[in-house]
Amino acid sequence: MALLILRLILIMVASAIGVSLIKSNVVPVDNVLMLWTAPLGMIALALTLIAGDILIRRKQLDVISSVYFGLIVGMFLAYVAGLALTPVLPDNRDVRNIVN
Repeated sequence: MALLILRLILIMVASAIGVSLIKSNVVPVDNVLMLWTAPLGMIALALTLIAGDILIRRKQLDVISSVYFGLIVGMFLAYVAGLALTPVLPDNRDVRNIVN
């Protein structure tokens, strides 16, 4: 039951990411096909991950642990690199004015 709830949460988070892509103006609003591709693509990616989880029956705990640990360390290092590069990178307002 808990695994089913986690899978449903993954699908909901993936669909929320797809909707946030639309709201962040990354996807062009005037193209209807692209508007549907973002959330449906994220849901398809989540369903692919769930299908992979179902198809691989005997998972080794050390492999799963190392993947999650690697993801956590990678996110932390990306955060630290972002903090280190903040003084060097231009201000967001300058970049937005160039794009507009």
